[in-house]
Amino acid sequence: MSKITYESVLIIGMGLIGSSIARVLKQKKISKKIFGLDKDNKVLTISKNLQIVDEIENDLKKYKQQFDIIFICTPLSSYKNIFNQLNSFVTEKTLVTDVGSTKASVVEDFKKSIDNKKVLFVPAHPIAGLEKSGPEFGFAKLFKNRYCILTPIETGGELTKLISNIWESFGMIVEIMEPKHHDRVLAMTSHI
Repeated sequence: MSKITYESVLIIGMGLIGSSIARVLKQKKISKKIFGLDKDNKVLTISKNLQIVDEIENDLKKYKQQFDIIFICTPLSSYKNIFNQLNSFVTEKTLVTDVGSTKASVVEDFKKSIDNKKVLFVPAHPIAGLEKSGPEFGFAKLFKNRYCILTPIETGGELTKLISNIWESFGMIVEIMEPKHHDRVLAMTSHI
């Protein structure tokens, strides 16, 4: 796979997963600039001190530029609000993916909230994590040789390939599933 580089990436939610994404982007030089967004002042301070992002804000409106890729790394309960904000914020074609552990509800929230055709969203579930949370616990190798399940809203095509390439560039093995199938499979495996 050829080396991919983007001008700018925004990570919404700088906890364990978000901060690990920032670290792998920086380590592999996938993005020239990495921006963060988080409502928690403690997380903002830790992220600045660790220098894992070039800039971090607590409100999307504070950013004046557009981004090539946006990663949503927040609790599922915040997705509707984030989608509503992205619907009005995005003015240029922007790749968007997420890290949520269920997918049918994410697809439903997206369809209800987004009518902006420039928001190019492919839901994802990187199956990686630790018992710890917070930006100080993130690390670049968190995703290496782990599975990432994509649940595209529209199957096939260039968009799914672009998002797949991003997750693969982190060292992940990408699988494609239908959202409801993903949720059933993950519900079963989490009970085992």
